[in-house]
Amino acid sequence: MHLRMPSSFVCVSGRDILLRPTYARVDLDAIEQNYLMLCRAAGDAEVAGVVKGNAYGHGLTQVSHTLAEAGAKNFAVATVEEGVALRTDGIRGRIIILGTLLPWQADEVVACRLSPAVCTPAAVCALERAALHAGVTACAHLAIDTGMHRIGVREDKDITAMLDTFTACPHVKMEGLFSHFAAADGNVMFTNLQINRFRSVWFEADRRGFKPIKHIANSSGMLRFELAQFDLVRPGIALYGASVNALCPELVPAQRLTTRPMRIARLNAGESVGYGRAYVMPEDGLIMTLPIGYGDGYPRILGSRACVL
Repeated sequence: MHLRMPSSFVCVSGRDILLRPTYARVDLDAIEQNYLMLCRAAGDAEVAGVVKGNAYGHGLTQVSHTLAEAGAKNFAVATVEEGVALRTDGIRGRIIILGTLLPWQADEVVACRLSPAVCTPAAVCALERAALHAGVTACAHLAIDTGMHRIGVREDKDITAMLDTFTACPHVKMEGLFSHFAAADGNVMFTNLQINRFRSVWFEADRRGFKPIKHIANSSGMLRFELAQFDLVRPGIALYGASVNALCPELVPAQRLTTRPMRIARLNAGESVGYGRAYVMPEDGLIMTLPIGYGDGYPRILGSRACVL
């Protein structure tokens, strides 16, 4: 099954009419195949399909339903809005919000049964109030900053304060304890340092009586560091068949960007192309103009360096 998302179209008399021949073709079968392959690679660990950022541009709800039909019970998003969208569209299972919770978002998170990252006592207390009001138990994942420096608790005193806050908030379950690798694709020494830092917090939480799901491994982490798979892994870019293909050649690219030329012209050697005369023809040859640009999400930085088949 394929999801075809034209970059620009209108509906006339029930027919979709392409205004220009530029579209991204998303192969949901490839995403399902990648997910099942990653489940095999994860061993005993559960797999959370990372669908943040509109599933890396592949379609948040479409990809999530594909993963759910393939057996996925865990999903990871970046924001509360993405989590709410999945619940509204009928996605069940655990939805982890990898971006930290802001206190005023607690009511919506509890109402939608989401599992947010927390790294401040205020966030846990806000969840406690919302859960108490709703008559339920909220779930949260304690974020530990082991070296990525994006979000998370870092200092020992702050970690102790978070554990104390969870203890004082009986309506908030520490469902997960997690961190994020910064350089698992190449820096073995730093990755091992992050694992050791994470384990030290894990052992302290265990000593205090907490039994959370432990997770730290992203795509590169789960494929390169089997001992870091723990209870759950979070493959993101690997789901879509990109970036880590050398680690797992079985992955299938899930998106193709397709267009047709609007103009083909012959230029002479020495003539230039584009703003700032960015390219000068080294010899006589053909140039081609394609109807796609940065307004479609095509990065300008690819100018004079990208390849087109």
